[in-house]
Parts: sequence; structure tokens; C-alpha cells
Amino acid sequence: MTWDTFGFIDKENRVIKLGLYHNSLTSLPDIIGNLTLLEELYFSSDQIPFLPESIRNLISLKEIHLSFSSFSSIPEKIKKWLKELKKMGCIIYYELKS
Repeated sequence: MTWDTFGFIDKENRVIKLGLYHNSLTSLPDIIGNLTLLEELYFSSDQIPFLPESIRNLISLKEIHLSFSSFSSIPEKIKKWLKELKKMGCIIYYELKS
């Protein structure tokens, strides 16, 4: 899967890779936190102003790609979560577009 993908890859009926790239989403549902076996998340948005608190439940993440046009900076809650992921060995890529 690449950073510009919209779709998913599953293993044994569990989503392990999810690509949400420029798909006109205006929010992410809290249910995304139920994807606890998700290993890779590719996310790019022009319209989502925040990520749901449940995103902290994605404890299996090994790689995350975040690109936001609507953020001028990463909110503190997300920064804290990213730091926690990094401590667990997750590779983090992010970009703030203006």
C-alpha cells in the first residue's frame, strides 16, 4: 500500500492496512479505534479538523502517514499520541500543508 491509496488490506479478516487519501471525508468515526490490529495507516485530508480520541486505541500501528491541509499545527492531543506510538517503535511520517 502507498501513501496515496484509498482502500484496505486485510489478513485473516482483520484490517491491517488502511488508506484514507483525499476522499472528501469531513470526519473520522470513533469506530476507527476498533481497528486495534491496524498496522499501517495512510491518511490525508483537506477537510478533517481533528482526529477522534479513539484513534489512541490503534496500539498495533507500526507505521503512520499523516498529511493535513486543515491543520496549521498538530494538536497537542495528537502530538502526545504520536510520541507514545514512537516510543512503541512506530515509524511516523507527517506533513502540514498550507
